[in-house]
Amino acid sequence: MKFEKGNLVKAWAPPVRGEGWPGIDVLGVVYAVTPEGIWVEWPVGIVCLHDSFDLTNIDK
Repeated sequence: MKFEKGNLVKAWAPPVRGEGWPGIDVLGVVYAVTPEGIWVEWPVGIVCLHDSFDLTNIDK
């Protein structure tokens, strides 16, 4: 699945890096796409790194 900055996503597993992930029932926005993975901004400004296999792109 392809991800771009600004896509609405849902995560099915905890992040690789970062703390404060709100869980699978909360939608986040792709903050950046890097070789390490996908950085997602969650509500309240929390940013976590997720593996692309653990995310579902709601926009596509």
